[in-house]
Amino acid sequence: MIVVDSLAALSTAAAQAALPGESRDLAGVPKLLAAFFRKMAEIIDPLNVTLIFISQLMTNRQPRGPRYTEKGGLAVQYACSVWINVQWTSLWEADKDAQAPLGHDIHMQVKCSALGRPFIPCVVPLRFGRGIDVAKDVVTTGENLGLIERAGAWYTIPMLGDEKHQGINAVLEHLNHNPDQLRKVEDEIRKVVFGDGSQNVERADREAEASGSKGKAG
Repeated sequence: MIVVDSLAALSTAAAQAALPGESRDLAGVPKLLAAFFRKMAEIIDPLNVTLIFISQLMTNRQPRGPRYTEKGGLAVQYACSVWINVQWTSLWEADKDAQAPLGHDIHMQVKCSALGRPFIPCVVPLRFGRGIDVAKDVVTTGENLGLIERAGAWYTIPMLGDEKHQGINAVLEHLNHNPDQLRKVEDEIRKVVFGDGSQNVERADREAEASGSKGKAG
């Protein structure tokens, strides 16, 4: 896996050699990326490589058109297998001890995909200094699916008993200190969303057997 961070930091050799203010070739980077993608497409798949580009959304100063635009141009969108738009939406409530938010929710949407259906949004909780907060994601998803009950500030997880927790932080602390219970709630969520998974397992076994028979035949 190769991660290029970021497209906004890329520049052509001519732009690097020019003095500040001399370079006027605004299409230099998109042209460079288009040529790069044409060459990379010939070798990435045979080498079993995943190439991830990170780009920044820039404010579109035109009165019409989309609110944000990408520096990489359309070449990035046409060449990628999966294009995901990521934006932060809302900060969490400030922590009483740190007097600052502990994280924020990020909104992700698949704009185009060669692997599945596009335009599917999701909200992911991002905790500062840790990354994706799995426990908070499980609690939020479980509440939306009706697996976790909430009455005001009190949370109850029926599958774990009748114990009540005041506030989401108390629920997160309980689940983080009991990873087996966190896993149990997560498994129930997966059963509701994806089913029992038996069909997927059987299909994966058939594909593995098919690939193995092809390898033996070769």
